[in-house]
Amino acid sequence: YPVGKRKDEVGELGRHAVDMQRSLRELVEKDALTGLYNRRYGEKRLKQVQKDADSYGMPFCIAIGDIDYFKHVNDTYGHETGDKVLTEVATALTNVFRKEDVIGRYGGDEFVVFMPDICDQSVIKKRADSVQKSLNDFKEIQIGTSIGIALYPENGTEYESLFNKADEAMYYSKTHGKGQAHISQK
Repeated sequence: YPVGKRKDEVGELGRHAVDMQRSLRELVEKDALTGLYNRRYGEKRLKQVQKDADSYGMPFCIAIGDIDYFKHVNDTYGHETGDKVLTEVATALTNVFRKEDVIGRYGGDEFVVFMPDICDQSVIKKRADSVQKSLNDFKEIQIGTSIGIALYPENGTEYESLFNKADEAMYYSKTHGKGQAHISQK
């Protein structure tokens, strides 16, 4: 019989302990500003996704996005607007990607998404384009993201190599016009 279902003080203490555990997990795993997973949790989940892919032959992909001209936004409009931009990007990502996808803020203005069971380039590209389209609706200033995508196993079978391929693809997007997604080539 679970303690939390009791109607006495012991039950109340049990429910309080569960709430505290949930709050601590949120503090450890989530980014305070965006509510997305943080880098530490994202890396842990990517390693688990890769392990599952190795064990069960499931494909997946990694997308890394960087907000275009973010330093200019902070320098010109202030950090409060920069924070609004970060939360707007987080909202766009959350609205476009599935619940089973892992979305995280990797640091600064970089975001990462792991998509288990997806390796169809047209699906991935469509989602990346949907993020861009969603950001076009931001009223305060123009926002764009440069996105790089790597596929497992086509672009590598190790965590580091996949992440590096996605990062290289993102920098390709940044140096070839910004505001676009590029899928890593083999």
